[in-house]
Amino acid sequence: MALKGISYRACLIAFVLALPVTVLANPGTLTVDSDEFEFQDNTSTLYFRGDVNAFGDFFLSSDELVVNFSDEAKGSGGKIEGVLALGGVCIEEAGKVIRGDRAEYFADENIILVTGGASAVECGDIVTADKIKLFLSTNNVVLMGGKGERVRASIRPTKDCDSEVAGEKFQCRRPR
Repeated sequence: MALKGISYRACLIAFVLALPVTVLANPGTLTVDSDEFEFQDNTSTLYFRGDVNAFGDFFLSSDELVVNFSDEAKGSGGKIEGVLALGGVCIEEAGKVIRGDRAEYFADENIILVTGGASAVECGDIVTADKIKLFLSTNNVVLMGGKGERVRASIRPTKDCDSEVAGEKFQCRRPR
């Protein structure tokens, strides 16, 4: 079955945080590498499995990436319902890095929820939380602690946005 690359590219770019949303306004070429790719027409679902790397105007790495389409979009490559990245999720764009065990994009609410030891870094500032919720429409972020865990922010008084992002802990995997 022929896949329409533009709609899949748009969904992945939308998922990858819109960190900032300008990536969505003018998306470039997106390449996705994985050990396995599957499209299930009966469920309108795309699966990328095994060392998934998506790169273009941003970089995403995870163990698995699942893209769900609405039933009415069947065969047209149309509307994205949601995107789920699982296992060692790392998203990097324009000097910003977000990590977690799981990241999910909810198209109907236009939000991304990163969970499982979620952390974010920009210009040396580091935040960690059980959950990071990004509201893409308003460019707002909410950090939430988990059971017995609190949100932590380490903010530098002087920003160093030109140097390496705060250490190896915040580096995304790179394509092979």
